[in-house]
Amino acid sequence: MKFFYIFLILILNIYIANAEISIFKETYSPKETFQAELNFKNLVEEIAPSNIKILNSEIQQTNIGFLLAKITDEKYFVYFDVPEVGEGEYFLVVSIKYIDNEILRTDTFDKKFLVKKEENNLLSAKPYLIFNQREKNFFKVDLKDSGNNILNVKISEDSNSTNIFNNNLTIAKNSEDSFYFNIIESLVKDKDRLNIKIDYNNNLFIIPVFLLLNEQRDKLSFYKNEEIKNYIYSFDLEFPFGNYAESSIFLENNLDKNLSNLALSISENLKQIIKIGFNNIEFLETKKSLGLTFFINVNRDIEVGEYNGYLLISNKETKTNLPISIKITESQIYQEEIPNIETQETIETETSETKQDIKPAGQKKRLSKKTIVYISIFAVILVFLLIFLTLYLRVGKKRKKY
Repeated sequence: MKFFYIFLILILNIYIANAEISIFKETYSPKETFQAELNFKNLVEEIAPSNIKILNSEIQQTNIGFLLAKITDEKYFVYFDVPEVGEGEYFLVVSIKYIDNEILRTDTFDKKFLVKKEENNLLSAKPYLIFNQREKNFFKVDLKDSGNNILNVKISEDSNSTNIFNNNLTIAKNSEDSFYFNIIESLVKDKDRLNIKIDYNNNLFIIPVFLLLNEQRDKLSFYKNEEIKNYIYSFDLEFPFGNYAESSIFLENNLDKNLSNLALSISENLKQIIKIGFNNIEFLETKKSLGLTFFINVNRDIEVGEYNGYLLISNKETKTNLPISIKITESQIYQEEIPNIETQETIETETSETKQDIKPAGQKKRLSKKTIVYISIFAVILVFLLIFLTLYLRVGKKRKKY
């Protein structure tokens, strides 16, 4: 029996080592940022958004939108701002295919977290995680106080491998502020991760910084600026309601081979808001880039709020996705100028039908130029007729005399 328990413990240790879901804290409030790190070994397929679900206490799938970032072949990151949902237990569920002792297995792993409503000390941060590469080593983090308390914020990093600017902040309720930092490359040669710690009113928020300084990018990558190559791992946009805009990024092929017939698609929940310039890339040469244009249309059918989804790019040889987060805000100008489109159209129609009959008081009716021309011609013809009639009558009288 003793050997059986030892064997069971060994099996459990192997199981835990091969699959782990780590959440940054166990209880969250609406408007806070949820973060979870996924570590799975010997994966057969990449983890895609379709492999992940968020269930409620009744084991029913929720409509909570999340973003997924791939860090390495074995490490992923899930994050989202917790929406206004009911209090209680929730589960982050991940389905994977992996090799275990030369056997292909399909399993589902889950991690429980709690949602409890809190109105005072609420903090959210963007970005939720940071990748450090040689092309960029200066970072900005935006913090938002969504609660009722003033937040006294202190920012630190335990290994002292960073220079943090503005590491003490005071943020008023419903306000935002930012801090900046850079990484001292000479001090992080043997590290693969740093943690930026944000202490606020006896609470702690951590932003992981994954160090990829010595890792060659061997996949499809995305960046914003063609000259600086500011690489991005999510595409975050914010637009007021009722706006239309265009935005562009670049897709870079870092594989050692050319790629052909790449299919591009936007996840279903974003198709109403965002479209891409083309749905297929016939050919993308190795170590070359291609511009992608997004058309964003926040029309009257879209509600104010945050929408999360993906740009999916794949062919038979490779597959990648770029998380997209679109925040639609209220537009005061739009609301004041166009409170109701249908009402405005009705008013305009009624005005166009009646505006010819409605004149300001005391204003004389003015004739158009065309009317004046017609009256002038008619007057000339009338004059000629009168002259002709006069001459005719005179001639007639003379004839009677003779």
